[in-house]
Amino acid sequence: MTTRQHNNTTTRQHFKKLTFFILFLGFCGNMLAQKNIVHLRYTVNVKADVRGILGSIQTEEPEYEEPKLDKPDAGTIFKTQIDKLGKSASQTYGEQIRDYYVGDSLIRLDRNTNKMSEDEFVLIAPSAKKKTTYYMSYDDKPTYSETQLVSGFVDSTLVFEVDTFLRDKKNILGYTCYKIEIIQGRKNADDELITEKKYEMYVTDDLPLSANVVTGMWQLPLEVCALEIKESTPDNPTTFIHTQASEIKKKQKNELLELPKKYKDAKKKSYF
Repeated sequence: MTTRQHNNTTTRQHFKKLTFFILFLGFCGNMLAQKNIVHLRYTVNVKADVRGILGSIQTEEPEYEEPKLDKPDAGTIFKTQIDKLGKSASQTYGEQIRDYYVGDSLIRLDRNTNKMSEDEFVLIAPSAKKKTTYYMSYDDKPTYSETQLVSGFVDSTLVFEVDTFLRDKKNILGYTCYKIEIIQGRKNADDELITEKKYEMYVTDDLPLSANVVTGMWQLPLEVCALEIKESTPDNPTTFIHTQASEIKKKQKNELLELPKKYKDAKKKSYF
């Protein structure tokens, strides 16, 4: 074999190796790109305190009477009934489960209650603040509806006060979270703040799901991920919605955000 033939053979071998290496890198890149979805599961429970719902009940001071041992104590009976009512109210709402699959520009939401159909498919576009719900209609036709998640009118009237407590920390599913409190209110005609709602959250900067998505309150002035949320009102702080992250999985397949084939030609549902 001549020196020139040997050099050509060596060059071809190097070219094949280089080509294989480039293809291998491309394959690895595609594999990594196909698994960049973050899955977060939340459980939502309503903690209902009926005494808080009813408010303080004013009663007249009873006149003194000699105790009757054979007569049940009315206060004990009332308290027992109220406790039962509170427990019943909590059980009525039941535990809700929300699964969020978070990508670069889309979020898929799976819920176990209030579904439009059993095969419902919900996509949220955070940048556009829009939610699209795909479902099978009552006549078994693929349908979708769109919801704009922010009202300009509402935005202009809401006021928020935000306090951050970096030293108040909690470990949730391996993430060190710090506390944020948000007071939501409105300004009245006298420019006084009327408090409507309070959010107490433990948040992390290390996950991509905004607390706005989980609360459904897109006007909240924060973009961090909340792994625990307590939502209450000033008039009834003992009754609240408690949302807690129960599972986090990274590197899930991108196909989780792909629209099912049955909904490719879905018809838009108009309510007007």
